[in-house]
Amino acid sequence: MTYSADGKTVIFVSGRTGSIPSPGVPYNFDIWMSHYVNGAWQAPIHLGPGIDPTMRPNINTSAWELEPSLSDDGHVIYFTRYEPGNLSTGDLYVTQKVDGIWQPARNWNDVPELPHINTPTGEEHCPIIASDSLIYFNYQQPGVTQDSDIWKVEKKDGVW
Repeated sequence: MTYSADGKTVIFVSGRTGSIPSPGVPYNFDIWMSHYVNGAWQAPIHLGPGIDPTMRPNINTSAWELEPSLSDDGHVIYFTRYEPGNLSTGDLYVTQKVDGIWQPARNWNDVPELPHINTPTGEEHCPIIASDSLIYFNYQQPGVTQDSDIWKVEKKDGVW
């Protein structure tokens, strides 16, 4: 679970009713969002297909979407996606709001302004964006199962 800097938006993972089923798996995990309005938390909103992109991102699929992280301004969501049939390794994804419209979720490596950190062995937890030049994330090294380490990527002189 992560909150926006102003504390009025929360995103979290749940397998509650309304999540998109994964083929061959009896349950699924999707990302949900809730807003604090007029002194009360609103009902959670599923961030799945068919949702108005001006209101909230459309990031959930039949894959497992987990470990969301929200930027301080609330305009970027980072998360991990585990594809059906390959639930042992995940990739980092990102969706951002541009001119008031949530963009389709993209693989982290397909976003030019971000460093390439997705690998075939899997990044298992969403990154912690410490600043526009420092990123922490978990990485599972090749040949190692069920263990991952925290890694850091820095931008120096404009280059990751």
